Amino acid sequence: LAFGQAIPEDDPTPLTSSPLSVGRNWTDLPVVPACELLPGEATAHSFLTIHSSQANQDAEDRVALAIRVVAGQAGAGRRDRATLLSGKPEKVHFELETPPSEELGEREFAEWQKSMDREKEMYFEGRDQKEYK
Repeated sequence: LAFGQAIPEDDPTPLTSSPLSVGRNWTDLPVVPACELLPGEATAHSFLTIHSSQANQDAEDRVALAIRVVAGQAGAGRRDRATLLSGKPEKVHFELETPPSEELGEREFAEWQKSMDREKEMYFEGRDQKEYK
């Protein structure tokens, strides 16, 4: 499913220019109309949904938050870090983050940085590129 205004039906260029699209055929994806969001609104969709947004034209920064809720056994064979929401830690295939004990504390920031570094490392694994553009 392609979701958003920057993915026209007749031009898959925005999709094929991504390093994630190598070897994939994007021409037969169903496309749904753009879903315009107002400040404070959010969407919930599958991790596999291709989505986009236009450049921020506002003077204020755009703030985004991505939350991925997955079963603990989904991480088998990977090195992702995650926060345990429920269940038993011994049944989880992720490296668990230490829960925060204070807002924006030194340890909490270090824990966040470790997770961001791991995500970046895994994102670029096996690629020549090592930094985001």
